[in-house]
Amino acid sequence: MKRLLRSLIVSLALLPALAGCGGSTAEPLPPPSDASLAAIKPKPGVDRQALARRIDALFAKDAPGTTQALIVMRGGEIVAERYAQGFGPETRFQGWSMSKTVTAVLIGLLVSEGRLRLDESAPIPNWQRPGDPRGEITVRQLLQMRSGLRHVETADPPFNADTVQLLFMDGRDDMAAQAEAEPLEAEPGRSFKYSTASSIILSDIIARVLTDSKDPGTRRAAVDAFLHERLLHPLGLKSMVAEYDAAGT
Repeated sequence: MKRLLRSLIVSLALLPALAGCGGSTAEPLPPPSDASLAAIKPKPGVDRQALARRIDALFAKDAPGTTQALIVMRGGEIVAERYAQGFGPETRFQGWSMSKTVTAVLIGLLVSEGRLRLDESAPIPNWQRPGDPRGEITVRQLLQMRSGLRHVETADPPFNADTVQLLFMDGRDDMAAQAEAEPLEAEPGRSFKYSTASSIILSDIIARVLTDSKDPGTRRAAVDAFLHERLLHPLGLKSMVAEYDAAGT
């Protein structure tokens, strides 16, 4: 009898909470900002309100990252476009790792012209010395980031990362030289490791294929001419600008 009484008391105590489960108690979603609604075309093909809220989240002050520009495409057409204050359609942005794709495309163009072979040893003079195991690294393995070269992409604190050392510290004047000086830590082709250094080495290879000169100005001119003639001009990429280090890479 006591057990039955306890069960009855517990059941009665839970009634208010259970009653609330039948209806929605969630607060209504806040309206999207005028800025995000204005950034969306009249017929984007999706719920405009939902899309605008997603865009607001990216540009919010408490967002986990900083969004400077956003373009949403659907069916090959722009359906939403918004920029942070101080930025716009004419602003040039850093390519960062998107530039790795441009580098890979240039390598592909050189391969298509028969000036470079994917599965032959990467043409880095220091790797061609007798007994140097880095001579086994192929262009394909550099493209796949499977070179086996020692590399630390990110670290805490950031300045301990090889990427920061290459781009902004010890290697900034000749990034390729520092990247190519690293020893092997794994057999070439065996394991993947995301590596900015690999793309820097590929950039050096592009310059080496296009000119025998070590003069930085000559290297820049040769790569720039090839880049514009074979990629930027045919695709109408008028705003893209290649940047080089002091060694012309």
